[in-house]
Amino acid sequence: MRVFVALLIVGLSLLSAFWLRNEPLPAPGRPPTATPVPELDAKIPTPRPTRDERAPSTEEAALPAADPLSETLCPPGMAWIRGDHCAASGQDGRCRVPLRPVAVCMDEFEYPNQVGVHPAVMLDVPSAKRLCAAEGKRMCLDAEWTFACRSTRQAAACNAGRTEKVVRVQHLQQSDRVSEELAAQDGRRRSDVSACVSDSRVFDLLGNVQEWVQSEHQTAYAGALKGGRYNQSLISCERSIQVKDQWARYPHTGVRCCADPLVELPGLK
Repeated sequence: MRVFVALLIVGLSLLSAFWLRNEPLPAPGRPPTATPVPELDAKIPTPRPTRDERAPSTEEAALPAADPLSETLCPPGMAWIRGDHCAASGQDGRCRVPLRPVAVCMDEFEYPNQVGVHPAVMLDVPSAKRLCAAEGKRMCLDAEWTFACRSTRQAAACNAGRTEKVVRVQHLQQSDRVSEELAAQDGRRRSDVSACVSDSRVFDLLGNVQEWVQSEHQTAYAGALKGGRYNQSLISCERSIQVKDQWARYPHTGVRCCADPLVELPGLK
């Protein structure tokens, strides 16, 4: 009996060794295949495409192409503006004064430069300067603003259908009447990709809100207002309303910020 048990044990040992030797092993560097667990192997949602990966909307497809240098020279949300500005031209179209070079980054939208947001209003010159400086920017120069505006497409449609409204200035001087006057006068559009766009992809330079710029006559004026406002039917790139009172503010005064290029360009002063 003892001999039989011993032979049985030896036989089982040989059989086990043979089975282990022929069992396929996982490939080097790869873990064994795990048994699926439904709760853990749930399908991961496909990430939503970014703006650049999505097909452009009809409005975006009709926009002028952005200057490739904008991404290199300007912070996000700003357009690169470059060219020669003529401050005064004759009836023959020739410039009567020396050309002034323009090279600047400009916000695509009125402050706060965000799509779907109403532009800020009731800004005076110190407030406009402070808001721009907080973002490492500055108020645009009159010449920079005018040069960028001149290429606005379909300028006549920027304030189409608007009617002139009278601002009750006395209400703006009374703290308990300011909100009432703002609500009565408010005709701002939310910043969006609209037809009112320049060739440099800067929006709403004409209409919507008047924008503070640095006056060309800084010794005599605190600033200048450009672009017309939402309650005006006649608007122009050329017109500059020179303002002496730095604290002047209205329901239609906002700002658009500018900045010098991030990279110094050869020959650019």
